[in-house]
Amino acid sequence: MTQRLKAYHLRFLTPVHPGIESIGQEKTEETIRSDTLWGALIQCWLLLFDDNCNDLVADPIFKISSCFPLIDENRFFPVPLGAFDGAMEEASRKPPGFVPSVKDLKKVRYISESLFKDVLEGNNITLEKLIEEQVYPSFEGETSRFLLTSQRPRIRTDQLTGGVYEDAFFTAPTIFLEKTQGYTSLLHLKTTEQGTSLRRPLDSWVTLG
Repeated sequence: MTQRLKAYHLRFLTPVHPGIESIGQEKTEETIRSDTLWGALIQCWLLLFDDNCNDLVADPIFKISSCFPLIDENRFFPVPLGAFDGAMEEASRKPPGFVPSVKDLKKVRYISESLFKDVLEGNNITLEKLIEEQVYPSFEGETSRFLLTSQRPRIRTDQLTGGVYEDAFFTAPTIFLEKTQGYTSLLHLKTTEQGTSLRRPLDSWVTLG
């Protein structure tokens, strides 16, 4: 059965730190994974509607994707498996120094929404379609990144006393997004009373695609 997905645009007004594994202070990801968003929605439910979320966790009313880049108001999605097979075959026959090369194509993680729809409709992606603005990271130029990463100092504090632990100084990477950059996440909500209740605050908190 076909499920209707709604695209939500997430924009952060302050720096964020999507950590990797366990505490995740030493490394950061460029995106936010679906399990993090899932937990955030459950937390919203607890704050807004019900202190007990056991039933909601046992039978979730929603499915949510990880975050994908939103670059200059354009949505990008992961490259489907095998989508670049034809383009790589073309690139392998090009002379040395040609851009994009097979190596360049292997580095691409996301493609524009228009290219993504082409793949879903069964169309082939040719080298002619793979221009800078249609892929991320791009092959060259200023569009190779949609965010900035900065190492920021941190200290580890005692949650009971508020004091600082000895040798507790460390640095953690933080990402910054410009006004025209952000993330896209796809969400499916069941058409139930609970689903309708959750949709209202979501539609007011984030930008609909």
